[in-house]
Amino acid sequence: MMYQKLSALVKAVRLRYAVPLVLLLVATYLAVIHPWIVNWGSTATERQMALPGDELHPGPTGHSTQMITINASPDVVWQWLVQIGQDRAGFYTYMWLENLIGADIHNANEIHPEWQTLARRRAPRLEICQAQLAEQAKP
Repeated sequence: MMYQKLSALVKAVRLRYAVPLVLLLVATYLAVIHPWIVNWGSTATERQMALPGDELHPGPTGHSTQMITINASPDVVWQWLVQIGQDRAGFYTYMWLENLIGADIHNANEIHPEWQTLARRRAPRLEICQAQLAEQAKP
């Protein structure tokens, strides 16, 4: 009998602390972590700019602008971008994660001349947006 009362008290105390802790974690994520993730690497000015590809999604439900600085000319960067793809140089991400779903992707560590042309082809859904953006970004 005493054990049942103690057990109910312990559950009430746990719940009393668990609910505020969960609310604090959610509030921290929404106020600090999420804005940092969706705007990673971009300045306030860059987040307000119209960028190539914005017109591909005329009524977005969300907004994010993530940027990095690449210390290379556009021609050099293009050589790496044009060879992105599942049947080419991979997506330069975590291969283990891509291959976990059976994608059989291997990232390239060098420029391959045979992948330097970008032609329209029947592309998997994963590559459609990438191909549209690449066409717009051609130097």
